[in-house]
Amino acid sequence: MFQLLGSNPEYIGSNEEDCMAVVSDDSVVRLFSPDHQKISALNERGFLLTAQDKSGEFDYIYRGFFPKLNVPEDPVTGSANTCLAAYWSSKLNKKKLKARQVSERGGTLDVEVLHNRVMITGEAVTVFTGIMLLNGDQS
Repeated sequence: MFQLLGSNPEYIGSNEEDCMAVVSDDSVVRLFSPDHQKISALNERGFLLTAQDKSGEFDYIYRGFFPKLNVPEDPVTGSANTCLAAYWSSKLNKKKLKARQVSERGGTLDVEVLHNRVMITGEAVTVFTGIMLLNGDQS
C-alpha cells in the first residue's frame, strides 16, 4: 500500500469488492494523485481512500477510484459508504454521520448505521432517465 499512497495507512480493509485505506491526515485524501495502473492491480474492483475530516464540518471525507470499471474517480459513490460508514461509526462511536466525497464534483451524504444496514440520504443529480423493461416486455 505504501507504493500506492507514498505512506503507510492507519488501516487497510476489504469487503471483497473495494479496498479501503484510512489515513490520519485528511490532506492526503484531498491531494491524492491516483495511479490507476496500481489501483487496477488490486484484487478488488475499486479503491477507497478516507480520513476523519479535521475541519469538523464532516465526520469523514473520502474518494473512490474504479479504473477496472472505466471510472477513474467516481464523483459521489453512495455504495462506498456501506463499508466507510461502518468503519467510521465504530471508530467515532456514532450511528449518524456526515460524509463528504472530495472528488472534483463532490457531494455530501448523511449516513446512518442501523444494525447491518446503512441508510444514505443527500441531494442527487439526475444523470439520465429511462424505462426499464422486465422479462423481455417490449410494451
